[in-house]
Amino acid sequence: MKFRRAVLVDVRLGVTLYKLFKNTNYSDLSDKFGIGETTAHDIVVQTTAAIIKCLRYKIRFLETAAEVRAMVADFQQITKTRLPNVAGAIDCTHFEIIRPVGPDGGLRRSEKVLEYLCRLARECSRLMMTEAEYNQQHHLAQIVIKQAFGLLKMKFKCLDQKQRIKLKYLLNIIKSCCILHNFLIDVGETNINVEIKAWEKHIQALKEPKIFEDYKDPVVVEGEP
Repeated sequence: MKFRRAVLVDVRLGVTLYKLFKNTNYSDLSDKFGIGETTAHDIVVQTTAAIIKCLRYKIRFLETAAEVRAMVADFQQITKTRLPNVAGAIDCTHFEIIRPVGPDGGLRRSEKVLEYLCRLARECSRLMMTEAEYNQQHHLAQIVIKQAFGLLKMKFKCLDQKQRIKLKYLLNIIKSCCILHNFLIDVGETNINVEIKAWEKHIQALKEPKIFEDYKDPVVVEGEP
């Protein structure tokens, strides 16, 4: 009986990292690594699960009051906000996927409002000065999470492009990217300040007026048909 040769661990890791960083399709992975498309898919699913199992400690939350106080001080220094007792920012982002089949395939789930979240004051033409100032400080505090999402999507193309993978596997891909992002910082392979500057430059390029020109119907000059 002839058995299929096992795929080496370093090849498995290479396949997965190439998928996460480049978001290439499984056909391309098959050609580059000399494996079948189904095998490439299975490797990505299995390896992302292994990354989460072995390196989940790279993502941790504050556990003690001392850690919270230290984070509050660091957060104010980083964001330049004057909001008191704020230890972080929470926001959401979108990942493009193939719409799932079934009756709830197009369902958009709403966010929950919790009592400990600071929300913006309602935007209107009659905001009090204190409300306007609060909104400005809220904006400063929120920039840091926008940067975090931007850096992740800039580094891991699989988060910035459409994913042709089942939703149940996508969650592990997102978690793996976050873990690897922190891992690269910890081992000195990432200069976070350089990446932030590159992200800011990218965002500034998107804000150039030419990109958002209003392309109306061309003006008809006298004499033209």
